[in-house]
Amino acid sequence: MKKYVVVACGSGIATSSMVVGQIQSLCQEHQIEVDIHTCTIMELPYAVEGVDLIVTTSKYKGDLGRPIVNGVPLLTGIGKDGTLHEILEVLRAEKAAKGGQSI
Repeated sequence: MKKYVVVACGSGIATSSMVVGQIQSLCQEHQIEVDIHTCTIMELPYAVEGVDLIVTTSKYKGDLGRPIVNGVPLLTGIGKDGTLHEILEVLRAEKAAKGGQSI
């Protein structure tokens, strides 16, 4: 089952692009089919319908009814492995919750 991820940053271009590549590599390594879109933090409330995971590169305090992971460690490298693990766990949990098989 394909997973849908939104990556949000200040401009929707620069830092989100860096994060997208890392999430794509992670999902490819763990055989998770993923569709990733980018947006700005301001667009985020309008970009979450049907999304399994939100990754942000700046703080977001709202509740969008979807799991949100802080993606800053994917930019700085500090805590990167823990963040990738958290992303993987959310995507696996979402798959199991929707009736898919766990990877």
